Amino acid sequence: MYLSLNAPIRSFETASRNSEVIHGGLYYPAGSLKARCCVAGRERLYPYCRDHGVPHVQIGKPIVAAEESEIAGLERVANTARANGVDDLQWLTARQAQRLEPALRCVAALLSPSTGIIDSHALMLAFQGEAEAAGAMVVLRASVLSGRVRDDGFDLAIGGTSRPPSAVAGSSMQLGSMRPPRNTPLASRPRRSGRIGCSPTRPAVSLDRRSRLRWGRFAAGFIDADRRPERGENP
Repeated sequence: MYLSLNAPIRSFETASRNSEVIHGGLYYPAGSLKARCCVAGRERLYPYCRDHGVPHVQIGKPIVAAEESEIAGLERVANTARANGVDDLQWLTARQAQRLEPALRCVAALLSPSTGIIDSHALMLAFQGEAEAAGAMVVLRASVLSGRVRDDGFDLAIGGTSRPPSAVAGSSMQLGSMRPPRNTPLASRPRRSGRIGCSPTRPAVSLDRRSRLRWGRFAAGFIDADRRPERGENP
């Protein structure tokens, strides 16, 4: 089996767009495929990361009501999460939320302990290792140009500067063609670490493990932005 990639390196295209957030499964419509996959995937992902040495942090996320009128929104989130099988949410008072993050200003919060962040490139490397251990070959700079279905499989025409030993592969999968994002470094780093809350109705950003901005509707939280990896340590 060949894994055919357009890019010169793995995790260069679609995977590089990953927000690196391990979602708790709070927001998707109850019973939807997204909800089922999110909760089941999260429950399997944490053990996988531990077993394969993939850097991750189960940091948790408080979803906050900045004013009384937003509490109803939190209740809708909690109801959807329960319907999706998320059973670890915790209601917090304003004082309890501020114990987690003193700079937080809210009237109430809903804590998702199972939300986390992950090094998506390390995860892709672990996937590649498993694929190669099972006999697959990752082929870079190799676009899938066309295909033809056969009774016993399918033929694929592979183009590019690199290709498998034969232009016809028994089976192959091509990832997307999105360009990598420009990761914006922080102009100034926060002087403390901890979680940051987000409203269910307001945009937010999160920090990845390298303290770079990750944009998304819901922020997973801050990790220790002042810490730098030691020499030889995975960031």
